[in-house]
Amino acid sequence: MSETLTEPETDAAHLDAYVDDVCALVARDLRMDELVERVAALNRELVSPGFRLPEQFRRIDATVPYTRNLVYQDPDKRMSVIAICWGPFQQTRVHDHLNWGVVSVLEGLVHEVEYDRVDDESDPWHAELRMRKTALHAPGGIVALAPPPSSNIHVMANAGHPATVTLHTYGDPGTKARVFDPATGVVELLDLPFHNT
Repeated sequence: MSETLTEPETDAAHLDAYVDDVCALVARDLRMDELVERVAALNRELVSPGFRLPEQFRRIDATVPYTRNLVYQDPDKRMSVIAICWGPFQQTRVHDHLNWGVVSVLEGLVHEVEYDRVDDESDPWHAELRMRKTALHAPGGIVALAPPPSSNIHVMANAGHPATVTLHTYGDPGTKARVFDPATGVVELLDLPFHNT
């Protein structure tokens, strides 16, 4: 029997090592900006050319706006790693995250639209938004998100490729987000399901 690992086993081992390294960072008492910077650096190492997400995390469910496949959730709810798979032109709603996050593009092209809140934030269920910028993120691209009140309000979408795959690492269980309606100003807290559990 050959001792050489196949490509999928190698990629799975790299993903497992990434999760272990992020867990070790989260267990340390690091400043938020330093933690996010170090997780982003680990992402850059993971998504080097040739990395392919193991098949069990690449499933696309065409009946939902985008498919959230849980890779890892810390038992103490301190962090999670989620693979999001996007069919053609699938996208999120305008949303933010309740904690820090790091997103890396593995395959395809992601279109991101970022927003700023322009109200005084005194009403948690109403927000006035202004578009700040748009960006395209190619494979290897990394997006680092600070937690509120630092603005991380955005929309992410598959920019039209047959399939786009992103890897999201969050400083929480990854099961909730605030969603915003730019037209009405309504803010809701949304429960986010996993589609592979």
